[in-house]
Amino acid sequence: MILFACDLDNTLIYSYKRAAEGSICVETMGEKELSYMTPRAYSLLQEADRETVFVPVTTRSVEQYRRIRLLKNGFPQYALTSNGGVLLVDNNIDEAWRRDTAEMIKGSMEELHRGIEILRNDPAVVRAADIVDGVFVFTKTRDVAGSTGALKSALDMEKVSVDSHGEKIYIIPIALDKGTAIRRIKKLLNADTVICAGDSCFDIPMLQAASMAFVPRCSEIDSYINGPELKICESGGMEFADSILEDVIAYSRVGTFLKNREHP
Repeated sequence: MILFACDLDNTLIYSYKRAAEGSICVETMGEKELSYMTPRAYSLLQEADRETVFVPVTTRSVEQYRRIRLLKNGFPQYALTSNGGVLLVDNNIDEAWRRDTAEMIKGSMEELHRGIEILRNDPAVVRAADIVDGVFVFTKTRDVAGSTGALKSALDMEKVSVDSHGEKIYIIPIALDKGTAIRRIKKLLNADTVICAGDSCFDIPMLQAASMAFVPRCSEIDSYINGPELKICESGGMEFADSILEDVIAYSRVGTFLKNREHP
C-alpha cells in the first residue's frame, strides 16, 4: 500500500492571493472564496486518491479543514489535522487516536496554559489565544519577535516549541508533530511506502519520516531534509501541486517517477 500524505496550504491548495486565472475554488467560508487548485492538480488528485491512500496532513483545525472540498465524491477517507493531533476517518474524529494524542501531550499541557496567560498580557497580541482542538495554542501578534521571545524565555522549551509563520504564533507540545503522526498512521494502516510533500518548517518531521519526500526548490526547508529520498521540484507556486501529483501517480502505477523531471 502507498500512503500519500500531503500538506495542504501552499503545497496542494493556494489562497486567493496566489491563485492563477482559471483556478478551481476548493474552500469557501460563507460566500467568500478562500483557497484554490489548478484544474490539472484537481483532476490529478482524483486519480491519486484512487491509486493511493491519500491523507491530507495539516496544522489547520478540524473546523478549518472541513471547509475544504478536495474530492468530487466527498472528503478523503483519512485526514490528519491539528498538526497530526486529530485523525478524521470519513470526516469523523477518531476517538482512539484522540485519546492516544492526549496521553502523548499531557506533560506539555501546563506549559500550554502558561503560554495562554503570557499572551493574554501581551499588548501586541491581536487575536485571543486559545487551545486548538485541545492540542496546541494559536494566536496572532503585531510583534512576532517580541511575543515569541517572551514565550521562549518563560516556557519550558523541552516540553513545547514556539513557532511563528507571518503574524501567527503557535505553542506546540514537543511530542506533537507531523512526523509522529505519519509514523502512527503508517502503523495503523500497515502502509509499505509513504510519499510526503510539504513546504514549511511544520512539514520537516513529516518529510523526514517519509520513504520519499517532495519540496519546492528555494523553499524555507529544502536544505533541511535528511533521510528520505528527496525530490526537489523546480516548479513553484501552484504548479508545485501539479508536479507532485504527476509523480505520485506515476510511482503508484510503475514504481518510478517521471523520467523527464529533474530531481537533483
